[in-house]
Formats: sequence, structure tokens, C-alpha cells
Amino acid sequence: MPYVEPKDYSSRSVLFVAKTRLDSKGGLLLIESFRILSSRDPSVHLTIAGSEDAVRANEGLPISP
Repeated sequence: MPYVEPKDYSSRSVLFVAKTRLDSKGGLLLIESFRILSSRDPSVHLTIAGSEDAVRANEGLPISP
């Protein structure tokens, strides 16, 4: 069942989950878009949970443990 409560966008965070099929899920587009966004607003955060492909695609972005 989808989440129907009011959403809170104040955290400035995006979570993207892609164990497989990173590209077909739009992950590469998201990463490129996030590079642009984070250069304009350093307070945003992107978390990618997934495979080694996701980690490799994330190269060049600030990574936190």
C-alpha cells in the first residue's frame, strides 16, 4: 500500500535503491542530475543503496560512510 500521509521534504535527502538494473531504473540520470543540483545546493544528500555498479556510477560525488 502506498504511503498516504503528508510528506516532509525538509531533510534535503534522496534515497535511491537499485540492487540491479541501475540504468533502467533511471539511476544514471539521477546521478547526473544530482551532480548539477549538489553544485548549486551543497545541503542536499543522495544515498544510493545497491550493487557495485551503483557505487561505481557514484564516483566523483561526496561519499559518506
